[in-house]
Amino acid sequence: TLGLDIGGSEVTGWDISEDALKIAQGNVALLDAGNVKIEYQDALKLAETSDAGRWNIIVSNPPYICEKEKADMEKNVLEHEPGIALFVPDEEPLKFYRAIAEYASSALKSGGALYFEINPIYEKETREMLEGLGFKAIETKEDAFGKQRMMRAGKS
Repeated sequence: TLGLDIGGSEVTGWDISEDALKIAQGNVALLDAGNVKIEYQDALKLAETSDAGRWNIIVSNPPYICEKEKADMEKNVLEHEPGIALFVPDEEPLKFYRAIAEYASSALKSGGALYFEINPIYEKETREMLEGLGFKAIETKEDAFGKQRMMRAGKS
């Protein structure tokens, strides 16, 4: 969607799931989104890449639901979404956010931005983690249900 909506953009989509990558690649072909590349990438191994100043924008919706929250989830979500896309250990709720933000702190160009879908329960902790990594102009937006769900952080 970003590749189609942002004229002149070059977009790279990453995932760890081979099934998700196949679906995404099929969508790229179906929508004739020639400016979109789909690649395998493990968000927890981004520190191994040397992408200094590569990106203008990084957008991520990483796993963010703690195991302890599973009992309160809608049945249809649990039936149709793979656990690998949803859950993080209770003791490491920011596991993926930290890895991606650490990567973004060097991989974003100056003036770039990092966008996350977040777990509202950990909005404060996510903000503090980003501030600790030097991100500025951190904003949180609510979703249609009034929950703090989207976060933007700028790189100086």
